Amino acid sequence: MPNFHTCIAMLCGLVLQANAMAETVRIFNWEEYLAPDVIAAFERESGHKLEQFYLDNEEQRDALILSGRGANFDLVIIDSQSLKTEGKKAYFATLPMAQIPNSQHLSPALQQACGNKGLAYSWGTIGVAYRASANPQGIDSWASVFAIEPANQYKTVMLSDSVDSTALSLIALGLPPYSVDKNHLKQAYALLQQQKAYLHSYGYGLSYVIDKQAASDITMAVTYSGDIKHFISASGQQDWRYSIPKEGTIIWTDCLAIPHRTGAIKKATLAFLNFINRPDIALLNAQTSGLATPNLGALALADDSYSKDDELFPSPQVLANSHYAQSLPNEQLKLRSRMLQKLNQSE
Repeated sequence: MPNFHTCIAMLCGLVLQANAMAETVRIFNWEEYLAPDVIAAFERESGHKLEQFYLDNEEQRDALILSGRGANFDLVIIDSQSLKTEGKKAYFATLPMAQIPNSQHLSPALQQACGNKGLAYSWGTIGVAYRASANPQGIDSWASVFAIEPANQYKTVMLSDSVDSTALSLIALGLPPYSVDKNHLKQAYALLQQQKAYLHSYGYGLSYVIDKQAASDITMAVTYSGDIKHFISASGQQDWRYSIPKEGTIIWTDCLAIPHRTGAIKKATLAFLNFINRPDIALLNAQTSGLATPNLGALALADDSYSKDDELFPSPQVLANSHYAQSLPNEQLKLRSRMLQKLNQSE
């Protein structure tokens, strides 16, 4: 029988071995897009650590990926259409699904949107966050976003995303959001120019509110479904509302993807991907973060207060009137990027 000192030595050895096996998962993510309780549970159950770095817009993320610096991260949140773009998908690893058994709980349709290089993480709509005190009649049209009324002038934040901003301006004009017609794009640019004159800024409205908190002075922002609870909690302004304009909107799917890097994919990264797709964890994450989960196992556990939330799960009529995000050829992406750059540079 081993003596006391031998047992202590063995125990210390096991602790040191566990510490040596522990890894840190570095995620490039949106703010408020991963529940703190989920992070704590993962670190507690796995022994690994999780570190987040925040992005402000998709073009910042894309520039980082295309520069090769995405390899500094273990996971990146990326929209499905970008993940499938020829110029970007080569920068991500094909996922070993057999090592992520909980991926079986994902909706086949939403997982298909991410392909074999991403795991579906959330889905939703682009809409308008607005303060009811400044907009007592509500916001029900994209016209209010592009022809900004006095109550919202210089207090409106527009997404700094060339594809989405152009798509929304095309929808406002009654044109196909992913049109490649030059005349359509000229009209979209003119509408964006009109809007630019009365904007507060381009960016992610939620990041601005989180930064300014109660001092936030904006009254309208183009944003994503699920963000409103964070607008309210960060600012203390209880009158924030979310609207999908009557002309329809864009339906997006976000994916978790692994940037290419030297060496094998970290065991901790695969452990996290499996953990986040465990139905109870997926539900906790979605409810806390205000996300629409693609995890069917999580939905089976959810109560009506979540599964019938029409901000997260729009009616069939809204969905039928909207457009699923699409990939565009590289030359079209460059054109839209130049449009936004020119708008940002204009006085």
